[in-house]
Amino acid sequence: MKIINIIVGIFYLAFGLFLWNYPLKTLATFSLVFGLMQLSGAIAVLIYSFWKKLNPIPWGNILVSLAIGLGFLFIPFFSLTVILWLFIFSFLAMSAIYLQVLLKNRNQKWYMVEVALAILGIIFSFVMLFNPTVGFATMAKILAFGVIINGLSYIFAPSEK
Repeated sequence: MKIINIIVGIFYLAFGLFLWNYPLKTLATFSLVFGLMQLSGAIAVLIYSFWKKLNPIPWGNILVSLAIGLGFLFIPFFSLTVILWLFIFSFLAMSAIYLQVLLKNRNQKWYMVEVALAILGIIFSFVMLFNPTVGFATMAKILAFGVIINGLSYIFAPSEK
C-alpha cells in the first residue's frame, strides 16, 4: 500500500511543480473547475428538491448557481477577475481582523512580530489591489503550494500494517 501512496504523492508533486511554473494555466484551470462545481451544485440542488418534494423549490439559488457556473465556464478570464477580487478582499479582511484581535491582547510573547506580520499582510493586500499581476501570481503560488504539500503528505504518510 505504501507504493501506491508514493506513486500518488509523486504525481501530486509533479502536478504541483507544473502549477508553480505555469501560473496562468493554473488560474484558468481553477476558474473552469470552480464553474463546474457551481453547475454541479445547482443540478444537485434541483435533483434533491424534486426527489424530496421540497416546497417551495429554491429557484433563486439554483438560477444564481447556474448563472455563475455558466459564466465561469464561458468567460474564464472574467471569472478570474472575480476570484482575484474575492481573494484580495478576504486577504485584507483576515489581516485587518488579525490585527484588531492582536491589539486587544497585548500580553502575548511574540506580540510585536505578529503585529508586524498583520501590518505587512494589510500592505501586501493593497499592493495586490493596485497591481493585479502580483495578486494573480500569489493566488497561483498558493494553489500550487497546496498541491505540493498534498503530494508530500502522500509520500510521507505512515504505512498501514
